[in-house]
Amino acid sequence: MRKPIIRLASIAFSAAVVLSGTLTRKGAGHEKHGTPRVTTGNESQTSEDPPGTIDGSLTPQLIPDVVAYELFLNFFSNRAPNERAKLQAYCKQTGLAGVDLDSIFAVANYYQQQVAPINARAQAIRESNRGSMMQDPMIVKAQLAPIAAEKAALVQEVIAKIPNFVGTGRALAIRQHIDDRIRPHTKIVPDSGMSQTQTQTP
Repeated sequence: MRKPIIRLASIAFSAAVVLSGTLTRKGAGHEKHGTPRVTTGNESQTSEDPPGTIDGSLTPQLIPDVVAYELFLNFFSNRAPNERAKLQAYCKQTGLAGVDLDSIFAVANYYQQQVAPINARAQAIRESNRGSMMQDPMIVKAQLAPIAAEKAALVQEVIAKIPNFVGTGRALAIRQHIDDRIRPHTKIVPDSGMSQTQTQTP
């Protein structure tokens, strides 16, 4: 059975990240860049991976923290109240069983608050360079590079603060979950144009 793939524009990495999983997220709106766009099928299995691809199913240790944790944080961000039971059940079935769901929401929401202005600046650059993205995407990527570095630094900062939200032991449980459930199902594909993140939920 094919599962939906959520495609997200990413400013942080010049790559396409493909994450497959078991729990789908529904009801997301979409735009060409920035917010989720849901399609169907498993694109990572229907095309040959280009040279330079990092396949987490083979080398999970090569999936950077900033990629894996951003996927985790985005997954738990901006959830509707009626999704709580589904998410709680998901946590109980994984290594997150001992982590308080409200604490996960808190750190995810903190990340979204901090990253929102960074994403807004990146979106403004894309909007002002629509023609350039088609003619010479490298120019736009160069403009986005400092913002990408800032976003990556923010993810690292949030990773360091996770124990403040959930406790040291539960932060280790989150890392184990990421190692077990996210890295092995994440694929980073080199992209010569604007980057995209293709995901299913972890």
